[in-house]
Amino acid sequence: MRLIAVIFGSCILVYIFFAVGPIGWILGSGILLGLIIYGILLLREIKGQLRVKRDFKAENRKIINDNDKIQNEEAIDRQT
Repeated sequence: MRLIAVIFGSCILVYIFFAVGPIGWILGSGILLGLIIYGILLLREIKGQLRVKRDFKAENRKIINDNDKIQNEEAIDRQT
């Protein structure tokens, strides 16, 4: 949702650039630069959250696989 707000804000600033003139270019370019930096940081945060989620899922799969191996070994031990 924040990413959509950054994109929408950038579109509004582009309009300000052309509507207001040189003052709008100066003010808008500073704000636009801030929005671009914020957008990049936001994308990095989203990417980091996805990486953490992926690592968490992989860790859960590993735990499940380890538990399955232990259960299989216990079943083999019971059979002998």
